[in-house]
Amino acid sequence: MAEEKSFLDSGTIGKKHFSIDRQQTTSVSIFILLSFATFGLYDFWWMYKAWRFLKQKDNLNIYPVLRTIFAFFYFHSLLKRILAFAQEQGYQKHYPADSFAAGFIVLYFLANVSFPYNMVSFLSTFLLVPPLKAFNFALLQSSDEFEVVDRKSLNGGQIFLLVVSLLIWVLFLGLIVYEEFMLQS
Repeated sequence: MAEEKSFLDSGTIGKKHFSIDRQQTTSVSIFILLSFATFGLYDFWWMYKAWRFLKQKDNLNIYPVLRTIFAFFYFHSLLKRILAFAQEQGYQKHYPADSFAAGFIVLYFLANVSFPYNMVSFLSTFLLVPPLKAFNFALLQSSDEFEVVDRKSLNGGQIFLLVVSLLIWVLFLGLIVYEEFMLQS
């Protein structure tokens, strides 16, 4: 039998089921900010976290890391599972998982074309917003089954990630400016 504990932390909602890690919602604005700041890598972190949660919740025999590494093969399945989970919790909206998966893959492959055309690949993040909203909804509705933190602000790890990403962006943009300057000289 599963052991349950109540959590009195101000950011915690409900009870936690011992076999499911504490879950945190991510606001859309923070998700987009982190995705852009990390050149889209945060999208894959979010996918990993979603797969890990689904593995624990549904007792799936999967490896979330491999599902994330091979995201192009499993992304469609993730979107469908998130939507099904959300609809089980009363989510009324729908998103086209097939179209979103295809669009996400095409946009990510566009990252391999030359600059500045590869910048269009950042649009792939917006295809994750409806699944993110559905996932957040479902987590909050399930908060009596496991611990859920409804996070509206950046946590320490996200702030660190932003600082590191800012430094990389400065380096990246500095190299572009330097290259342009050297070409004109």
